[in-house]
Amino acid sequence: MNENTIYKKFDTNEFEKMKIYIYIYIYFSGWSMMENGFCRAPENYKKSLKCKEEVSFDDMNADQKHSYSLACNVDFPFKDKQDCKRNYSFACPLGWIPSKKINYCKAPLNYKSSICKNVSKFKNILDNQKKYYLKFCDIDWPCEGEIQNSMIYTQISVDHLEEHGKKKYTRGPVDSETGLII
Repeated sequence: MNENTIYKKFDTNEFEKMKIYIYIYIYFSGWSMMENGFCRAPENYKKSLKCKEEVSFDDMNADQKHSYSLACNVDFPFKDKQDCKRNYSFACPLGWIPSKKINYCKAPLNYKSSICKNVSKFKNILDNQKKYYLKFCDIDWPCEGEIQNSMIYTQISVDHLEEHGKKKYTRGPVDSETGLII
């Protein structure tokens, strides 16, 4: 496996960081650990024939995890997120999905908080307010550069959430940022 070919979209510094974290975790960003040791995809995960909603990565080596990550459009989280710069452009925090209620996000099934709700509105709140959620609600946004493959919790900006209820097209030009048909 040629590291430069696989990771050519990253600069050397980012690649070094990726080698440290990418395959240490046993589950993907946004996925939940189940009692049986398997990882469960979030509700809105769109699996292909070769990808499953419940997976065990215990017996996979780094190459197999990397292949699965690319083939199934999922990402492993960064190992050390403490000091990273967060990407607050995502409509919902990691693992959360857009709710049927426009501009709201729904928590993963295993989310528990005595302070914060399972359905919350994150549109139009300041980054400082999102930092509050990071600290007190065990809610997280990805680090810059952390999400490369995953469309689980949508790489759609907050502004696109408003279009959630509008007509969906099956053919036409594709938005290069979101991958949506426009």
